[in-house]
Amino acid sequence: MITSLCCLLLSLTSPAEIASSVRMALQEAARNVSYAGYYGSPLDLDLYLSANFAEMRSNHFHSGIDIKTGGVEGKVVRAVADGYISRIGVVPGGFGRVLYIAHPNGTTSVYGHLQRFTPEIEKYVNNERYRQRRHQIDLYLGPKTFPVKKGQEIARSGNSGMSFGPHVHFEIRDTPSQRTLNPLTREVFAIRDDIPPMIVALHYVETDTVRGIPVHSAPKRIGVRRTAVGKYVLQDTAALQIGPEGYFVLETTDRKNGTNNTMGVYRVTETMDGQVVMDFRMDGFLFTQTRYVNSLTQYELQRGSRNELIRLALQANNRLPLYGEVRHRGLILPSPEGVHNVQIRVEDDNRNVSLLTFRVRQRQHAAQPDGLRFRADTTGRRLDYRKPFSYQAEGCSVSIPAGALYESIFYRQQVEELPASEQTRYAPVYAVHDADVPLHAAMTLSIAVPDVPQALTSKLCLAAVSSDGKRCSWAGGRYEAGRVTGSLRSFGRYSVVADQTPPTITPSFRQGADLRGVASVSFTIRDNFSGIAAFEATIDGKWILFEQDILKNRITHVFDPARFSFTGGKHTLVLTVTDGVGNRTTLTREFVK
Repeated sequence: MITSLCCLLLSLTSPAEIASSVRMALQEAARNVSYAGYYGSPLDLDLYLSANFAEMRSNHFHSGIDIKTGGVEGKVVRAVADGYISRIGVVPGGFGRVLYIAHPNGTTSVYGHLQRFTPEIEKYVNNERYRQRRHQIDLYLGPKTFPVKKGQEIARSGNSGMSFGPHVHFEIRDTPSQRTLNPLTREVFAIRDDIPPMIVALHYVETDTVRGIPVHSAPKRIGVRRTAVGKYVLQDTAALQIGPEGYFVLETTDRKNGTNNTMGVYRVTETMDGQVVMDFRMDGFLFTQTRYVNSLTQYELQRGSRNELIRLALQANNRLPLYGEVRHRGLILPSPEGVHNVQIRVEDDNRNVSLLTFRVRQRQHAAQPDGLRFRADTTGRRLDYRKPFSYQAEGCSVSIPAGALYESIFYRQQVEELPASEQTRYAPVYAVHDADVPLHAAMTLSIAVPDVPQALTSKLCLAAVSSDGKRCSWAGGRYEAGRVTGSLRSFGRYSVVADQTPPTITPSFRQGADLRGVASVSFTIRDNFSGIAAFEATIDGKWILFEQDILKNRITHVFDPARFSFTGGKHTLVLTVTDGVGNRTTLTREFVK
């Protein structure tokens, strides 16, 4: 590689060309690093995946792989290599119970959604949680606390956190940067897979520029059909008539042997007449980059699909370092004369490949055909994504920082007349631009509420309103000086409501119950709008620890005889639950233990 790089540098003249070539060469070298043979398996099972690396999720990439555990919890989880436990987390969402192991080769392995840690780790973590009086905890450790050997048991598999079925979430990260690495392309594991990706459809978007702002047509779906394993063509094999400037969106998915779960693809390369137009592959990413998934995908299509919809064009503010060669930002620019040959190559993380080949020609008339209508309302206010933007009208103001959008837009804002909802609204409904346009960074939204009783102001919050006006969901925000203001990361319809209903608490035991011989007690805690923000409890005035299952709205306390001496007497448990706007409910229960 060094020899070829030196030859290339001798052929270049400008510093920009040299810097670009060095960067691409180093990225290529990093992609080719293999870890084959270094790691063992985290489970004593044949490895089948329910999700693979970097699948497109809501506002983020999936940062690892999900390994099936046969639909049950409690499987032994092992360290995949020598090292030490560098971090331990217990959170109600996300990875739930999670361990991080730092390895001598400069990587960190991550094990998420665990049921429990080994007894010595469990004891250490709970001691810290009681010491800090925190149900959630994130601990960083040095190499002497919990050194581990390859194959050593570290935990049992589970379903904790934001998990919808028993499995182990597994990652390999570069330790200094915490950049996630693709464990399959790096040959950390061998997963049985000889199934090429499935090409579901193609979508075409025509583009133009008005006053320096890019405008787009609605995506037009183009059907495809498979002619052989890994070979696809358009349903209509005649040359596809397209405009002078546009791009394609690939709708694709992948499968692996032994599972029906949908997976993401690893690499997509688009060529026209043999020249690369766009090359993208997913070898890894930083967590600061994960929200750029909304620019990699065609956002309005991805929101309602289980397939991946990969935009084969680069938006102006897409900063993902995952692209190889890109010509004209991925735009297809057919000549006015002649037919062009287009090929889209799709590769999964086990090097299985599918090809879609077709022809395109530029249509001979200027008007757009049916199904290709530009959607931009160019009467909106010009918003340059590189600059901060503020707008105020009819009691609603918005402030959007520079870089919060992936490209410049014509911003729109208006009052909408919608039917009454289940929540009383204390302000009009404002359509703040378009929910189909993603935000990369948060905007500040402020809505005036001039005629609200003072006693109600502390309960006011922003609400996202459904398109039919009938449903509202909490969007945060606080009242101050006649306005409710909050930080939001999505455009859409917003208003102001008051949350006056406190949370509900349903205990698993009755008043005065005899709990001798009972190992734990649980409570179902719910809130009707702003959600559970906090909970605290004591037994006989002493703080007690809870495990939280947010998907089941349940908290559980496991009695610990090392902390509480129970001798058959009466005890009092007091639990207070607080919602997002400060409404509180307190439950007091006596029991015998």
